[in-house]
Amino acid sequence: MTRVELEIMASYARSMLNSYDQAIHLIEFGSGSSQKVRHLFDKNKNIVAYTAIDISREYLIESCAQLSREYGDISVSAICADYTKEFHLPELPSPTARKVGYFPGSSIGNFSREQAADFLKRAAKLLGPNSQMLIGIDLKKDKEILEAAYDDSQGVTAKFNLNILYRAVKELGVLIDPEKFRHIAVFNQNIGRVEMYLRSAEDQFLVCRGREIRFEAGEKIHTENSYKYSIEEVHALASDGGYSVEGSWIDKNSFFGVHLLSLNE
Repeated sequence: MTRVELEIMASYARSMLNSYDQAIHLIEFGSGSSQKVRHLFDKNKNIVAYTAIDISREYLIESCAQLSREYGDISVSAICADYTKEFHLPELPSPTARKVGYFPGSSIGNFSREQAADFLKRAAKLLGPNSQMLIGIDLKKDKEILEAAYDDSQGVTAKFNLNILYRAVKELGVLIDPEKFRHIAVFNQNIGRVEMYLRSAEDQFLVCRGREIRFEAGEKIHTENSYKYSIEEVHALASDGGYSVEGSWIDKNSFFGVHLLSLNE
């Protein structure tokens, strides 16, 4: 989906925010390397300030320093915080600029429907009156397409999923052989989410802090959910979070959408 989202941003970034005469302060949740935001910077000259929010302090500082060097006319700041929890924005540059939250990727899909609405409510409280959210959402598609995407032939997602066990071994001292587990991805059509699991390939034991846990062959660890949305569900989510959908930009296959949400006053 990253490639599809980047294509959307490259094609439509100018129309996403260019309807405003006033200056914009863009605030990105889970900024990571701050790559996607560059499309907005390049196409919208009314962005005068940018604040990146991420939990990884070192990565955050590095990426913001690079952005500051590349875009000298934009005031760049960083906040090290967990955006899934409540926190407060410090005094930010350009106080009169309109605040627009930016939540790219499909990260909102990692929340349950209720959690996603709660995130939007927290964002609204954080950004304040007259604010907006520009958000990426992975759309519902055929079961075969989704399951193939989450169990790709290159094994990229499998490695990502198995990394949970490798980190548990390295960082927590858990005694387990990650190679004795297999990655599984299933689209649960009733709930509308892709569910990821690690399935034990044989009978085995996990030892953590002196506690022994038995896994039978075929027993699964539920590691992650990724909720998918129809267009109608996008509008319902926005409404539950206190917003209305002002604009949507969707790829030609209707796989992914970027949506501009306006806060209901």
